[in-house]
Amino acid sequence: MLLYIGYLIIGLKYSLVLALIAACTAVIPYLGPAIAITPAMIVALVTSPLMLIKMIVIWTVVQLIEGKFISPQIMGKTLQVHPITIIFVILTAGNLFGIVGIVLAVPGYAVLKVIVTNVFNYVTTNSRLYKQEPEPHLPSEQP
Repeated sequence: MLLYIGYLIIGLKYSLVLALIAACTAVIPYLGPAIAITPAMIVALVTSPLMLIKMIVIWTVVQLIEGKFISPQIMGKTLQVHPITIIFVILTAGNLFGIVGIVLAVPGYAVLKVIVTNVFNYVTTNSRLYKQEPEPHLPSEQP
């Protein structure tokens, strides 16, 4: 949808078709955007070199918006995690492990979160440390 609006703004021919191709290939992880940009680049280049530059700018802006704002929101709601946490996890994993860290950051965090949550729930329900002690019975003060 964002690509379609961007393509319409710059006047790229076949905006709807190119945006639909991008939407269909978006489900392919990591290769989808590269596959989707190819037909748009060809159409823009045939139109004019200036149109190619405009198209690349629109594509970059849409990818940044989708990658930095929309995807973390969706992942955060699905995993019940705040979007800033998702961004922090991706940046930290990318810094520590490079591309592999970026790819595996969110799934790894999701698995780790489930494990820690289940272990915590198990410990709190089965440990005597977390069980409430009954209140001591104090003798009543009757003469």
